[in-house]
Amino acid sequence: MTNLGTAFWMLIKLEPGATFSKAQMFQSLKQAHSQFALTHFSLLSGQVAQLYLPKKLMLLGATAVALFTLVILGICLIGVMQYNLLLRRSEFSIKLALGAQFRRIVQESGSEYVRLLAGAVSISTILLGIGWLRLQNQPKLLPGFDDARILNLTLYGLSLFGVILCGIVAHYLPLRGLKTSSIQSGLYGITY
Repeated sequence: MTNLGTAFWMLIKLEPGATFSKAQMFQSLKQAHSQFALTHFSLLSGQVAQLYLPKKLMLLGATAVALFTLVILGICLIGVMQYNLLLRRSEFSIKLALGAQFRRIVQESGSEYVRLLAGAVSISTILLGIGWLRLQNQPKLLPGFDDARILNLTLYGLSLFGVILCGIVAHYLPLRGLKTSSIQSGLYGITY
C-alpha cells in the first residue's frame, strides 16, 4: 500500500502455457484494493536469462577455444604423421614392392595410433565419469533443464568424434602420397 511507504513483492507461478501481462497484473491489483500500485513488473525468465548471460558467454568462448584446438590438433597430427611416414617411407615402399596391398599398409600403420587413441579415450572417459559423479550431487539449476549433465555428454561426444575424425584424416593424408607416387621413388627415398 503506497500511502504506508511499504512495498510488497509478489511472485506469481503460472501453469504451463499460461501468460500473465503487466496490464493483467494492474487490473488484478485494482480489483484487490484501490491503494495498491504497480511500481515494477518483470518476468522471471528475463532475470534468469540476465543472470546466465556470463555463463553463456563463457560457454561460447570455451566452444570457440575447443574448435580452435581441434584445428591446431589436426594440423599437428598431420605434421607428426607426415614425419612418421618420412621415416618409414622406405619400409612401406619395400612392402609395396614385395606385393603388399596399400590397404594393408594403412592398417599396419594405423594400428599403432589406434592403441594410443584407445588409451586417451579411456583416460578421458574416467575423468568424465568423475565429473559426472560430482554433478549428481548438485541441485538442478532450472526446472526442466537437466543441468550440465546432458550438455557435458554431448560436448564430450562431439569432441571425441572430432578427435577421431582428425586422427583418421591425419593418418590417411600423408599415406595418400605413398599410394600415388611410384614404388621406385619410395625405394630411393625421394619424397613428393
